[in-house]
Amino acid sequence: MRKRTHRKPVTGLAPYQKALFRRAWEADNVRAGIHAFIGEDAKALTQRAGRVIYAVVAGCEQAGIPDDDPDVRILHDAGRAILELRGQAEIGDQHRKRIISGLAAGERLLPRLDPAAVRGAALELAKASSDKE
Repeated sequence: MRKRTHRKPVTGLAPYQKALFRRAWEADNVRAGIHAFIGEDAKALTQRAGRVIYAVVAGCEQAGIPDDDPDVRILHDAGRAILELRGQAEIGDQHRKRIISGLAAGERLLPRLDPAAVRGAALELAKASSDKE
């Protein structure tokens, strides 16, 4: 008699989907980082970096990472810097440093997060921003 095995339910993303998401994520994060280093367009910086930071924060919430985690606190500070930049034409050095630190914290947190949660948050934000246009 054959032993019954319990199959693990399929959740999340397939390996190729994870690779595609990771590649798209890295490209967006690199663009946001480059813009944070040298860009002068505050609107583009807030959009690109804001997407990355929002998706990571949402992934942290779903993963149960507490708000007192040092990297999560850095992310929240970068989010506040982005909100302060709304409607401003110029990017101050302090805002730029806080956003760069937030993007670096997001990179450190990403391996601890479920890629499907981060991807879902990014898609939700993209859908919300396309609905406004």
